[in-house]
Amino acid sequence: MQRLLSNMAASSSAEQTQLHDMEEEEEGMEEREMESDEENRMRGENSDEEEDDSSDDEKENEAEIQRLEEQLSINAFDYNCHVDLIKLLKQEGELPRLRKARQKMSELFPLTEEIWLEWLKDEIRLTEEEPNREKVYELFEKAVTDYICPDIWLEFAQYSIGGMGLPGGMEKVRSIFERAVMAVGLHMTKGQAVWEAYREFENVILSTVQPPPGRVPSCEEQGRLNVQLERIHTLFRRQLAVPLMDMEATFAEYEEWSEQEVAETVMIQYRKALQQLAKCKPLEEALILAEPPKMAEYQAFLDFELKEGDPARIQIIYERALAENCLVPDMWTKYTTYLELRKKGYTAEKVLTILAADSGEGVLPVDSASDDEDLQQPGMDPDSSDSDYELSSTESDEDYVPKMAASSKIRPSTRTPQPRLRHSTRRASAPPPQPSPSSSVSKSPKVTQNKRKTKASCKSAKPRTRGLGESSSPGMTEEELGWHNGEEKDQRPEPLRFMPARVPGPTFDTTSAWPPFSLFRLFFSASVVHTLIENTNANALKRFQAGNKYVWKVLTERDFYIFLTIVIFTGLVHVPHRSDYWSKKSPYDFPFPADKMSRERFEAILWSLHMSNPEEDEENERKKNTEEYDRLFKIKPLYTDIITACKTHFQPYQNISIDERMVASKARLSTKHYKPRRWGYKLCVLLDSSTAYTWNFIVQTGKSKLTTGQGLGYSSVMDLLPLPLLGGGYALFVENFYTSPALFEDLSTQNIGCCGTIRTNQIGFPQNESNDLPKKAERGDLRWIRKGKVLFVKWMDRCEVSMCSTVHEAFSGQTVRRKVKEAGVSQAKTVCIPDAVVDHNQNMGVRDVSDALIAHYNVHNKNMKWYKAFFYRFMDISLMNSFVLHKELYKMRNYPSSIKPHTQKSFREQLAAEMLEFAEGSAAPPSPPPLKCMPMYYGEDGTQSRKYCRKCHDSGIFRVKTPVFCIKCQVPLCLTSKRNCYQEWHDQLF
Repeated sequence: MQRLLSNMAASSSAEQTQLHDMEEEEEGMEEREMESDEENRMRGENSDEEEDDSSDDEKENEAEIQRLEEQLSINAFDYNCHVDLIKLLKQEGELPRLRKARQKMSELFPLTEEIWLEWLKDEIRLTEEEPNREKVYELFEKAVTDYICPDIWLEFAQYSIGGMGLPGGMEKVRSIFERAVMAVGLHMTKGQAVWEAYREFENVILSTVQPPPGRVPSCEEQGRLNVQLERIHTLFRRQLAVPLMDMEATFAEYEEWSEQEVAETVMIQYRKALQQLAKCKPLEEALILAEPPKMAEYQAFLDFELKEGDPARIQIIYERALAENCLVPDMWTKYTTYLELRKKGYTAEKVLTILAADSGEGVLPVDSASDDEDLQQPGMDPDSSDSDYELSSTESDEDYVPKMAASSKIRPSTRTPQPRLRHSTRRASAPPPQPSPSSSVSKSPKVTQNKRKTKASCKSAKPRTRGLGESSSPGMTEEELGWHNGEEKDQRPEPLRFMPARVPGPTFDTTSAWPPFSLFRLFFSASVVHTLIENTNANALKRFQAGNKYVWKVLTERDFYIFLTIVIFTGLVHVPHRSDYWSKKSPYDFPFPADKMSRERFEAILWSLHMSNPEEDEENERKKNTEEYDRLFKIKPLYTDIITACKTHFQPYQNISIDERMVASKARLSTKHYKPRRWGYKLCVLLDSSTAYTWNFIVQTGKSKLTTGQGLGYSSVMDLLPLPLLGGGYALFVENFYTSPALFEDLSTQNIGCCGTIRTNQIGFPQNESNDLPKKAERGDLRWIRKGKVLFVKWMDRCEVSMCSTVHEAFSGQTVRRKVKEAGVSQAKTVCIPDAVVDHNQNMGVRDVSDALIAHYNVHNKNMKWYKAFFYRFMDISLMNSFVLHKELYKMRNYPSSIKPHTQKSFREQLAAEMLEFAEGSAAPPSPPPLKCMPMYYGEDGTQSRKYCRKCHDSGIFRVKTPVFCIKCQVPLCLTSKRNCYQEWHDQLF
C-alpha cells in the first residue's frame, strides 16, 4: 500500500511538473509568435518600400527604353543609342524586344564581339529544348561574317559538337573547325586556342576508334585508326607551319604525342614559322601592352606585314584592328583601298607604294567636325545660296535628297571604293562615328545622306523616281535616265558574224571506222603513252636508288595498257576499297583484274606513276621561290598533250560556255582552292554548249600570274579563248565570277558575244535606282538599262536575277510557267522572262550534263599526290571527249534507226575490252616462272628492306616484319630459329 501511495505521489508530481513545462512552452511560443509578427510587419514595410523602389526603377528604365526607341525611329544610325537600348532590355529581361533590337542593329552595323556572344548565349539557352538547331547555326553564320573573332568561332565549334550525334553531325563539326582555322588560325595570340580545340576534338574521336587493350584490331578497325591518327598528325603539321605564340610548346607536344622522329619537311616548315614569329613577336607584344585604341601599334604591325607581302597575314591584322576600332573611318578607308588594289591585280610592292603615297584623303572623305561642313561640296561657299539645294514646297525634310548641279564638279578621288571582302560586304559598312542622342532631330536626315552608307541607308536613301509622263533632259545617257520596264522596247543587237577557224564538229577523217579505242588514242596517243612509260620507269629507278625497296619490273606497253584498263574498270564497278578488286571472297571475287595483273603490280605502277622527267623535276624544284619556277611542272607533259588533242580533233559550234571543276585532293599546294564539301584544285573549262565537249581547260594557279590587271575572272576567260585558233562570231555564256562589263566590251570588239549572270556590286554595273525593281516585286517583273553594246537586266523569279549581255535585246515577249501564290494558294502562272535568261539557262545547262556524265563513271582512286589526281582527271576528260566524238560520228553517218549509238556505259565497256585485247596482242612472251619455291632476301643483304609477314598477318598478328620472301609466291614470310612461317605457308599450299 505504501509503495502504491508513493507511486501515485510520484506520478502526481510528474504530472504537475509536465503541466508546468507545457505552460512555460506555451508562453514561449506566444512570445515567439509576437516577435515573428513584429518582424513580418517590419519586413512587410521594408518590402513595400523595396517594391516601391523597384517599381520606380522599372518605370525609369521603361521610360528610358521608350526614349531610346523614339530616338532610333528618328535616327536609326545612332550607334550608341542601339548599344544603350540593348543593355537596358538585357537588364529588364525583355527577351522578345531584346531580340528585335539586336536584329535591327545587326541590319545596320557589324556587331561587336561582346554583343554577339551575349546574343548567341541567350539564343542557345532559349533553344536548348528544341530539336531544331538550325536557328542557332544561322545566327552563328551571321556572327562570323561581321569580324574575324576567335572567341565566336570557338563558341560556334563547341556548339556544333553538341549536335555531333545527329545525321551528318561529325562532318559538320569538322567543317566548322576547318573554317575556323582558315579564318582565325593566323591570329598570333588567339589562333592557338582554335587549333588546340580542333586537335582535342579529333583526339576524342581517336579514343572511340581505338580497340580495347589486349585485343588485336581487325583490318577495318586498323584502317579507321590509321585515318584518325593521320588527321591528328596533319593538324599538328599545319599548326607548326603557322607563326603563333608559344609554338615551341606545341612542337614539344607533337614530339611526345607522335612517339617518333619528326619528319624533315615538318622541321623545315617549323623553322620558317619560328623565324617569322621572331620578326612579329615584338610587334605582337607591343599590341598586348598598349592601351586602347592601339592605333599606332596596329599601324606599325600593318606596315611590317605590307612589306612582307603575305595577303592572308595583312588581312588578319586589318581585321583585328577593325574589331577593336570599328568606329574609326580612316582604318576602314585603308582596308577597302587595300582590298580594291589587290582585286585589280596589283603586286604587294605596288600596293605598298600606293598606300604609302596616299594617306586616304583621296579615296574616302573623312567626317568633318560639323554637320554643315559635311553638307558642303568641294568648291562651294558655305554662305552662298544655291538653287540646286533648295527644298521645293512639296518636299519635307524626311524625303529630302540633294540634287547635284550639272555644273558642280567633284574630284574622282572623293568616291567611295566598293570593297571586296572575303566574308561579307556587311563588314565594309562599318558604323562611322554617330552623333550623340542629344543631336537635333532636324539635322539627322541630312547627316545620314552624306555619311558613309550602310545597308539600310543604301535602301532608304533612294532618289525620287521619274514619272512616266516626265520628259528627260536632253543629252542624258541611258543609265542617267534610269531603268526601263518590260513594256519599253529595246533595240535588238546586230547578229554575230559566225566565222569559225574550221568547220564545226570533228576535224579528223569521219569516213573511216572509229571504234572506241581508236577515239581514245586520239588523246592518249602512242607518243603520250611512251612518255608516261619512260618517266614512270625513271621515277621507279630514282625511288629504288633512294632506298625505297620494293618489287619492281620495268613497265612495258602491255602492263601500262592493262593498268589503264583497270582504271576504267574502277569507274564501271565500284567497291568500298581498292583491294576488293583482287579479293577472293564473294561478292568481290571478280575474274578481272586478278587474272591479268596482280594487286602488288598495280600498286607498284600506281606508286611510281609519273608524268614528267624526274631529273627535270629536281631542276625545277631548285628554282622554287623564283619567277622561273613552274608550279605545274609535274603534270605539264600530259597536261599540254591533252589540251592540244582536245583543240585539234574538234571545232566548237557557235555557243560555248565556261565551267569550273574541282580536282579533289588532300595534298597541300598554293594553287589549291576550296569548294563546298571538298578541297581541291580548280579547273576552268571551255565547253561546247551543244555537245558538252571539253575544248580547252586551264589549271587555276591564283592571282600571282595575272598580267591583265583586270582580275582573275577576266584573265581566265582570255586564256581560255585562243581567238586565232577558235575564230570569231562565238557566243560565250558564263557565270558571275567571270562576268564584267570590261570583259564583255573587249570581247565584243573581237566579234565575240557574251552573256552571263552578274553581281550588282560589280564595277560597271549601273547603280541608278530610278525606276528600279521594287522591294516586293512580283514574279516576272523586269527592268533593263543599256550602256552602249552592253545590256543589263534585272528580273524577279524566286529571287532577283541580274544579267549582262552583248547579244540580246531586253525582252522579246518570251514567257515561262512559274508557281505564284495568290490569296495564299500556289498556282501556275505565265510570266515574262528576258531573252538573256532563257539562252543562259539553255547553254549553261551543258555543264550539268558534262559533270553528270563524268561523275557517273569517274575513276575511283584516292591519292595524296596532287599530280596523280590530275592524271585521273585527264583520263576522265579523254574518256568523256571520246564518247562525245562517238555520238557526233553517229549523227553524221545517218545510221538507220535500228542501229543505236553506244551509251556511255557500253562505250566504256567496249573501250576496256578493246584496250585489253590490244595489250595482249602487243605483249612480249612471258618469262617462265621459277621451277620451285625458294626463299630470298629483299635487297642485297637482307637489311635494306623489311615487309609484314603474310602468314602472321593472316593469323591476326599485324606488325611482324621480315626481310625474307618466296621468289615464286612473291610473299614475305618469317624464316628464323623461333618462327618458320615459310614452311607453314608452303605446307598449307601443297
